[in-house]
Amino acid sequence: MGVLLRNNAFATTAIAASSSDTVLVLKAGTGSNFPVISGGNYFYLTIANGTSSPEIVKCTAKNGDILTIVRGQEGSPAQAIPANSIVEIRVTAQSVLDAIAFYSSDVSVKVYGAVGDGVTDDTAAIQNAVNSENIVFFPAGIYLVSSPISIPSNRTLFGEGAVSIISYTGTTASRGAFYINSGSSSVYVDNVTVRDLKLLGQVASLGFSEFVHLISFSGVRDCVIERCVVEGFRGDGILIGSGDVAGQERHNINVTIRDCYINGVNNDNRQGVSVIDGNGVVIENNYFTRCTRSSMPGAIDIEPDDNNYHVIKNISIRNNRIYDCRGGVGAITVLLPIQTFTTAPNGFVIEGNYIDSPNAPNNNHYGIFFEFGNPFAAPPVAAITDATPNLGVRILNNYIKMPTTGPGRCIVVWNINDAVIADNEFVGGSVSLLGYPGTNVLDVSFVNNSFTRVNGTGDYAISVFTGSRIKFEGNVFKDCGGVSGAARGAIEFSTGTTSYVDIINNVFVSPNGSFTQQAIRDAGHTFTGATNRFIGNSLIAGTNQFVSSINLNNNPIALNNNIPNLGIGANPTTYALTVDTGAVPAASFKSTTGGAQAIATDGTVTQFVGYAASTFAFNGTQSNHSFALLTNNTPRMEISAAGRVLINKNLTFPAGTTTMTDGFPNIPSAAGPPTGVPSDLVANNVPMYFDSTNNKIYVYKGGTGWLSTAALT
Repeated sequence: MGVLLRNNAFATTAIAASSSDTVLVLKAGTGSNFPVISGGNYFYLTIANGTSSPEIVKCTAKNGDILTIVRGQEGSPAQAIPANSIVEIRVTAQSVLDAIAFYSSDVSVKVYGAVGDGVTDDTAAIQNAVNSENIVFFPAGIYLVSSPISIPSNRTLFGEGAVSIISYTGTTASRGAFYINSGSSSVYVDNVTVRDLKLLGQVASLGFSEFVHLISFSGVRDCVIERCVVEGFRGDGILIGSGDVAGQERHNINVTIRDCYINGVNNDNRQGVSVIDGNGVVIENNYFTRCTRSSMPGAIDIEPDDNNYHVIKNISIRNNRIYDCRGGVGAITVLLPIQTFTTAPNGFVIEGNYIDSPNAPNNNHYGIFFEFGNPFAAPPVAAITDATPNLGVRILNNYIKMPTTGPGRCIVVWNINDAVIADNEFVGGSVSLLGYPGTNVLDVSFVNNSFTRVNGTGDYAISVFTGSRIKFEGNVFKDCGGVSGAARGAIEFSTGTTSYVDIINNVFVSPNGSFTQQAIRDAGHTFTGATNRFIGNSLIAGTNQFVSSINLNNNPIALNNNIPNLGIGANPTTYALTVDTGAVPAASFKSTTGGAQAIATDGTVTQFVGYAASTFAFNGTQSNHSFALLTNNTPRMEISAAGRVLINKNLTFPAGTTTMTDGFPNIPSAAGPPTGVPSDLVANNVPMYFDSTNNKIYVYKGGTGWLSTAALT
């Protein structure tokens, strides 16, 4: 259907016509000068009736010398047509536009009668165009659509950008202004592209309606939605779904949503993009803003229904910007029901996204949320096990910002396996969660992330619950910890049980004094100490040292020999590296009940302990010395600050033999009598000296001076 053109096509009228007549009668035989009309085609005629304003008419049918016309086209006035008036095909503005659309294979919806004035209901005209043409063009205008436009295979719908507006007033549940349903789980609608259009919903005037979407596609394959503005949706902006009603099985393959501006207007919608079923879904380079009410998940929601036939696989969410979206789960949410899926979920990449939630509604709003099963369900779901197929989750290079003092959480993952969370920057908000009571995490690594000022209503940057094969490596925790409360720090091991935990090469730094308690804390956790590693971590304070940098009960971290961990702080009276209170450890660091330890054990194992002016001691207590060796709480050897060696204040040597070759005490020796005065005398002890020239032993008696024996022979 399109405009027809012919050179030098003209004729004269045989009889007069009034200004309202819709038939022109030409002189006999001249009707053949004009094109044959069929298939909805047409041509424009200009009627030269002797006036200064010729009338343009649209000829929609021809029968011999009789033409059926539509009067007053392109703003020209309908007027009486005298007999013998010349009618001819001339170049007019609309004929050029229509010809461009028709002969370039891009057919304008206006060819099919769409008006685009924002008042006329263009639904039927657009549907006719979409049914008839493979490539449908929407010129600038506002096209009022009152019910879903159903799109078949091999269609491209495009416009001139945000000035080509589809204004949707429909209310049909689970459908949208643009709608696809393949009709069967084994049938697809193929090769559909929607681009360079603005789809406008009515949430501002009509309010929230969960299932009234703007785009709803189910059963599509090789589908692209790009460079569109999707605005004011009442339900979802874009739904990649599984039919119109619960229980329908539809599958979607290779769907791309890119370079779109998705604006919920007032945070009173469902999601910007929802995916219920999809294999090979790419959501990239979009801008989301003001999406989602607090009772709905978030800007992007990957959430199949609880049916085993749904496919959620090879999902890529990359380089999107999400600003001020206020869902009650996550700006980016992946929520998978515990289900024995026919096709196991796998292959999730969430990378390079920028998420800023300055108005997070509560602590149930997360930057990224990934869950396999809902622990809040009744009854709660079963935790995943090693038999659960790998999810293959990669959360990489994202920037997530929450309000500095909360609420909101940067990242929450639970009941998850095979996950790498790397090179992300988490700023502000409350405590993030790795796991949750009743769930499990397996093979999860946090690598090279930064946590900055994660210090909202929670007390730690991240809480760990139950899991195995968990790694924190190369992360930086800066000024984390709650704004109030006794316990503030970086990593909290909460209720639950873990094994094979690695805490390696992390930096815990507090230039503004936020680490007021432990960098790492045990809060009623059960550890498997022999499986854990704590290697190469740096505990760096600024204005304050950590009161207890590590607080882990029940021998959580088995500190192997010769494993370097660095503790640096401004206040040496607080702990650089300790394990505080709790059950007696077998081979870890633990403080006793007093003093100011740098590295401590409680006397039941042989490790290093420091007190007050002492730096190191073996077991038990001793003060005012730089170094002391003790056994069973009894000092054996001490080295004073001036370098004097004191050997057992109550000197008793073990029994010896006449043939012994070691175990002898040694005293200083030089040629000639001593002349110096010892600087630090200790009660009940005397300094000793041997004169190698005169073979005499000297002792120093306070108030008397050096006393000597006779020459020894």
